[in-house]
Amino acid sequence: IFTPNNDGINDTFVVPCLLETDIYPNSQVIIFNQWGDEVYKSVRPYTNDWRGTFNGEDLPVGTYFYLIDLGDGSKPVTGFITIQR
Repeated sequence: IFTPNNDGINDTFVVPCLLETDIYPNSQVIIFNQWGDEVYKSVRPYTNDWRGTFNGEDLPVGTYFYLIDLGDGSKPVTGFITIQR
């Protein structure tokens, strides 16, 4: 869960292993809504800066699905994230 409500606490979707962009310089994060629509696709490398928005607008509270491509040829990591404002 993360809470992008601009209180300075847990406002972005952070992937701890991607905090140092030189370790996975080709990483990318893609976020999908519950219907499988892509709502976010990061630049490479992902800089832990997604704030729960789509086209500049806040996404509604709910569950979203992520795909993390480390960019090293390994199998992508998938899972879900909940936005709570």
